[in-house]
Amino acid sequence: MIAKRYMHLSGATSRDFGAISVADRKHAARNPKAYFCQKRITIEDHQNSWWIAAPLRLLDCCQETNGGVALVVTSCERAGDLKHPIRPT
Repeated sequence: MIAKRYMHLSGATSRDFGAISVADRKHAARNPKAYFCQKRITIEDHQNSWWIAAPLRLLDCCQETNGGVALVVTSCERAGDLKHPIRPT
């Protein structure tokens, strides 16, 4: 919905999103340790990739995730019961 709203307000098109994907992949393809090393894409590749959730196509999305994150939110009183000390940030 955010992407559709952005397109509505800015006049951006799917091809505009494709230009971003092509540029991102161009830079990623230069990393010898990257999964997509030397695997560039074109605007046509982007436009021919299937829809994930309109207006986003497969090549608009992150191809892999390298990790996960969790955030635990609790009260100060409950935090005192934790096994490990809390480190303030």
